[in-house]
Amino acid sequence: MFRAACATDLTDAQWQLVEPCVRTSGPGRPPLLSKRALLNAVFCQLRAGSAWHLLPRVAPWRTVCK
Repeated sequence: MFRAACATDLTDAQWQLVEPCVRTSGPGRPPLLSKRALLNAVFCQLRAGSAWHLLPRVAPWRTVCK
């Protein structure tokens, strides 16, 4: 799924610093969304200060909110 980059998206250099700190998934089915996409959605919401359900189509808002 293609989406336009947001000003709050992590750069490749920033993602390399953050990635080791992000908990990996345990056993079970593989995640549908990447950890980077989820972080980008959280940063977008924090910057915009809007309601969770008004997030752009980065990820389902209920996935990001939890």
